[in-house]
Amino acid sequence: MTKNKFEFYEKVKISSNNPVFQEIKGITGVVLGMAQSEDKSWGYAVDFPGHYGWDIEEEHLVSTGEFVSKEDHDADHYTGESIRVVVDKKGRGRIKK
Repeated sequence: MTKNKFEFYEKVKISSNNPVFQEIKGITGVVLGMAQSEDKSWGYAVDFPGHYGWDIEEEHLVSTGEFVSKEDHDADHYTGESIRVVVDKKGRGRIKK
């Protein structure tokens, strides 16, 4: 197993010129998840403000050297609200009032 390059709540940016990352290039994101594939490479779930979360391979990221606390990140993104979903016998879900 190879060591991951980035940690949870680490601030990162895109280091790749790949056009697929054009809309988030230059924006600082926060690592919220990580996983190692069968080929031992690492991928990260990164939250970029104003954009949906992205799954990005390690080779496309660079650290800013900064971290955010879990509490600060969560306070900016989670309201504490929740919903309840019920599922019928056919597997269809609906929001419970």
